[in-house]
Amino acid sequence: METIPQHTVCLQDGTLCNFRKRLLRKTTSLLTCFHTVADPRKKRGIRHELPLFLFILFAGMTTGSTTLKDCRLWAIHNKKFLRKFFLLKHGVPDATTISDLLQKVRPEEIVDAYLCFLKMLGITLGDVFSADGKTMRGVTGKDAIRHIFSIFSHALHAVLTQSGVTQKENEIPVLRNLLTLEEVRRDIKGALFLADALHANAESAQAILDANADYILVIKGNQKDFFDDIYTVFSGQEDIPGTNYQTLRKGWDTITVTEKKRKRDITTTYTLTHDRELCSYLKQQHAFPQLQTIGMLRRKGIRITKDGTESPVDETVCFVSSRSVSALEISTLLRNHWCIENNLHWVKDFIFLEDRQTLRLGNAPQNMSFLRSMCISIFNIVKFASISDALHNFAKSKELHYQFLKKAAIV
Repeated sequence: METIPQHTVCLQDGTLCNFRKRLLRKTTSLLTCFHTVADPRKKRGIRHELPLFLFILFAGMTTGSTTLKDCRLWAIHNKKFLRKFFLLKHGVPDATTISDLLQKVRPEEIVDAYLCFLKMLGITLGDVFSADGKTMRGVTGKDAIRHIFSIFSHALHAVLTQSGVTQKENEIPVLRNLLTLEEVRRDIKGALFLADALHANAESAQAILDANADYILVIKGNQKDFFDDIYTVFSGQEDIPGTNYQTLRKGWDTITVTEKKRKRDITTTYTLTHDRELCSYLKQQHAFPQLQTIGMLRRKGIRITKDGTESPVDETVCFVSSRSVSALEISTLLRNHWCIENNLHWVKDFIFLEDRQTLRLGNAPQNMSFLRSMCISIFNIVKFASISDALHNFAKSKELHYQFLKKAAIV
C-alpha cells in the first residue's frame, strides 16, 4: 500500500510544505487577534462570541468554501476541532445570524486584527507596493459598497490594507486616508508606491511622500497637459523651454522588452531621464513634488483576443517618480504593478468566486472581501505554489488542514 506523505502541499520552491520553516511561531495567533475586534452587539442575549464567526468564515475559506452557507457547513462537520477553542454551548450559528453580524462589524477592525497578526509574526511585506480597486459585480443595490480598494505587496503578494468605496472615482480620497494610518505608514516607510493614472495628481503624490515613501505614477489623458509636456520631451520636438534638446537626449536611459507569450507579441520601449533642469521645469509647471524621474513607454504589437481575433496594440504612456530609477528598474516595476490584478483580483474572482457573491447589506460585502484577501495573503506568505491546489488538499484532508491552521499560527 502506498504511503501518502504527511505534507502534500507544494511550495513555490518545489518542496513540500513545512510550516515551521516558513513562519516564526509566536504565542499570539490570528484567532487571538480576532478577539481584539470590537463586537457591535449589545451584551444582553449574545449566544456566540464574535471570534467564532470570524474563525468559521476564515477557516472555511481556506478549504475552498465561498459562501456563508458553505463556511457554516464546514463548521458543522468540524465541531470537534472547534471545541478545542470555543465552548459551542449553542452549537454552530446559523448563516443568517452570521450575515447579520457581518453587516455591523467595522471592516477597519478586521484589518487591524490582520495587521496585528503580521506584526506579531515579524513579517515584513517588502519595499514595493501597488494600489488598485476592484468591483464585486454580484453585489447590487443603491447603497451597497461594491468597490474595494487595496494596497498590495509585490514581494509577498499579500494585502497590506483594504477599504470599500462607493464608486471608482472615490478611490482618490480613500488612498489619501489610508496613507495617514499609522500601521500603513509603518509598513510602507522607505518603500516605492505605485498607482494607476487615476491617482496621478500632485495631492496624492504629496500624500505618498508624507508617508515617507516614494511614488511612481502613470500619466495618461486625465493629466493631459502634463502628458503632452512629457510626450514633447521624448517625441523629438526641440521647443522645450530652457533646455538644449541634443544635450538632454544624451542623458536618456532606454530599454526595450519583447513579450512573445500568452497570445501576444508586443514590444515595449522604456525611455527616461533624470535631467535636473527638465524635472525642475515640469515641477514648476505641474506642482508634482520631488520630481526626479520622468519617462515614457511605447507599447506596440499584436494581441490575440479570446475569440481568436488579432488586435493591434499601439499605446503610449508617460510616468513620473520621486526616486531616481533606471529604465531596467522601471520596466520591472511597471510590469509587476499588475501583480495586484493577477495575484489578488483574479484569484478572488476565479478561485473564491467573488463576483458571484450577493451579500450586499451593511459592511458584509467589505468584510467578506477582506477575509478572502487575508486567506490569499497568508497562502502567499507561506509560499504555496498554487492556492487552488492548497484549497483542494485542505478540503480533502482534515488533518492536513488542521496542521496548516496550527503551524501557520492561525490557532
